[in-house]
Amino acid sequence: MKKKWILINKKADFVAIGKRYNVDPVIAKIVTNRGVDSEEKLDEYFGKGDAVPKPSGAFKDMDLGVEIVGAEIERKSKILVIGDYDADGVCATAILVKTLRTLGAEVFYKIPHRIEDGYGMNEKMVDLASDDGISCIITCDNGISAFAAAKRAKEKGIKLVITDHHNVPFDDSKEGKMEIIPEADAVINPKQSECPYPFKDICGAVVALRFCEKLFVKFGIKPDEKSELYDYAAIATITDVMPLIGENRALVKNRLNKISRSKSLGLRTLCDRRLPGKEVLSGFDIGFVVGPCINATGRVSTADKAVELLLSEDISEASNLADEMTNLNQERKEMTKKGADEALGMLNIMEEDKVLVIYMPSLHESIAGLVAGRVREHTGKPTLVVTNAAEGAKASGRSIEGYSMIDEITKCRDLLTKFGGHPMAAGLSLPIENIDELRKRLNNNCEIPLEELCPKIKIDVPMPFGYVTEKIIEELSVLEPTGKGNEAPVFALKGVKISKASYMGEKKQHLRITAEEEGRRYQLVLFNRANEFIDCIEDKYGKDKAALVFAGKASGVEMLISYRPQINEYMGRRNIQFVIDDFE
Repeated sequence: MKKKWILINKKADFVAIGKRYNVDPVIAKIVTNRGVDSEEKLDEYFGKGDAVPKPSGAFKDMDLGVEIVGAEIERKSKILVIGDYDADGVCATAILVKTLRTLGAEVFYKIPHRIEDGYGMNEKMVDLASDDGISCIITCDNGISAFAAAKRAKEKGIKLVITDHHNVPFDDSKEGKMEIIPEADAVINPKQSECPYPFKDICGAVVALRFCEKLFVKFGIKPDEKSELYDYAAIATITDVMPLIGENRALVKNRLNKISRSKSLGLRTLCDRRLPGKEVLSGFDIGFVVGPCINATGRVSTADKAVELLLSEDISEASNLADEMTNLNQERKEMTKKGADEALGMLNIMEEDKVLVIYMPSLHESIAGLVAGRVREHTGKPTLVVTNAAEGAKASGRSIEGYSMIDEITKCRDLLTKFGGHPMAAGLSLPIENIDELRKRLNNNCEIPLEELCPKIKIDVPMPFGYVTEKIIEELSVLEPTGKGNEAPVFALKGVKISKASYMGEKKQHLRITAEEEGRRYQLVLFNRANEFIDCIEDKYGKDKAALVFAGKASGVEMLISYRPQINEYMGRRNIQFVIDDFE
């Protein structure tokens, strides 16, 4: 598949910036490429991040919600927290439950089962809460679209405080978009047009954290004393793919060197299992190692296990849960790979589609979003993966920059029974007979030219291998945490002469490659894409040239590659190696 290579070329005095912050000009260029282009932004970016980040403003209904819940605590009422089955919802639930327990509340929690309950608070949950004598419900990472459930809570005389961060549902009218807000006693969500909170792109766990900070203050407790709550919020920020800028970056940066030593026994135990001996974590460690174990529980089993881990104060229980979550994540990986391979094999009949709607009736609905993400990465197209569910069909989607998936599916809401999400990710339910019409409408409505819908590789610096030193690699750590909005740097080099390649791994899925540049040889590695690399050489140069590469003989093969440098330590020896991210 053709890829679009884009060089980010923002201008600034990189030498001067480098001198001021004691970094290589290459680091200065990367930071500038991320939009950090003023003295104030640079000072914030390169700041140490020692202080616990504070709220950047006030929320609509925050004080009202705190007063309501505070009164329920003082009355010794039963309080129910309703969360969500992803890592953001799990962390938000743990934040609220720990806070309420600290304040002496009688608190219970409910995490919806992905298949049996579906997303968010529903009427059945409210009815059961009423039967159990619950006086107050607090939602986290859900609730902004729970209209029927909110109405039922009011009918039952249950106080309802919604904390959420998802986009507010709306109706189109002649005056424009008109927000529709559930009938709750307090709705705390920065996405509301009337909410003055300046930083809108926070996750559900951070909304819950800001609520709990206010509760602590009301009861005369310093929020900083419960530092594990900030650890949970940092993990949720990364796993829910929030932009790592401003308030989010400050929060995550503050916690990365503390999470492995968290006051939370369960979180410490999980980190020990997955990253033994590592004290300072990276955004990658959270996003691709620790976070997926939390997410996997809600996909393959029940997310209650993850909440239990975060709340655990027993080492034996925490160890057992950490082991179980690790095993569930491995199971999730295998299911995802199988589903992604099947989905990619169906693309030949959708080549002219701008928006991919892939119907996979037998796919486990819990991994539909992960499969959609894999397809989106491969094609550069917005993707919805649809599966059969108990009632009709369910879909999970992943989008691209410039295509708001939640807005586009909202335009098709007459076809849907339920929907919600963000510009970059959304979920929906619909009758099976409406799938084809949804695909047709989404494609007809999409205004992005088909030729623009392809994988895009954004290059920060076209950097020769010879420029890379251990010092530069070590300096790259100042960019942490990396993720959405503060992406890990991408370096590239064209005309790379491939001298030799050899397989690695039991299944020969990896490659060790020797490349030449200006008479010097460098070691490169490529993970999990050996066959694709070989196909690329054969397509351009033929099978004979590819054979010469594996024989280590002169072949004339040259490639364009993107890469990231790292220090490889093995048996006491250190050397620089280059990990290939992409190639052409």
